Amino acid sequence: MEEAFRQKSQGHAEVPPKPGIHLRKDAFIHAMPAYLSKINAAGVKWVSDFPENPARGGGHAFLALGILNNSSTGFPICIMDCIWLTARRTGAATALAAKYLAREDSKVLGIRGCGVQGRSHLEALVEICQNKEEVKAYDINKANEEKYVQEMAKKHELKITSAGSPKRAVQGCDIVVTSGPILKKPEPLIVKSWFRDGGLACPLDFNSYWKTEATHSMDKFCTDDREQLA
Repeated sequence: MEEAFRQKSQGHAEVPPKPGIHLRKDAFIHAMPAYLSKINAAGVKWVSDFPENPARGGGHAFLALGILNNSSTGFPICIMDCIWLTARRTGAATALAAKYLAREDSKVLGIRGCGVQGRSHLEALVEICQNKEEVKAYDINKANEEKYVQEMAKKHELKITSAGSPKRAVQGCDIVVTSGPILKKPEPLIVKSWFRDGGLACPLDFNSYWKTEATHSMDKFCTDDREQLA
């Protein structure tokens, strides 16, 4: 991920803003094309998020299909499932941000959303945060939260506590990751008074859980792609 961002900053990448279709309520499908000229890699990810799928017995909410093309002929050379890859790539991007933006003495991590991204982000962040002491986890689904605490504590040999509320998953944390569903009409909860001075906030879900005042209170606002953000 670090090398990919470096190539992008040096002008060796073509990553147009992703077009998308929005089928109903909070469901969407996006096309994410990219080309890295330095290594002749070209491809696209066709990714969907249907938050109601699990409740309706439809399996994963988040699905992704990747196609890699030969950059000389255009022929598809790989078609693959990208659920695993998406989880790892997103977690790695946040960990990379933490490497350069978080305080070196960051010790307490807050995870809001204990699904696939909550797991992959913790997996990536523990590689970056060498002084970690505690992880506070929260999920709107209490069973998911408890399962996350048990499984992740055992896997990473960390002190992971059940926050029990969105507020406790943010307060006193040096790095906070929010990874709930991306909502068309969000009802954000996180206010600026919850957030520690000098902390790093990583909102995977855009403005779904951070109130505008909380976002505006930040001293620095960073994005990996200004055109896409706009």
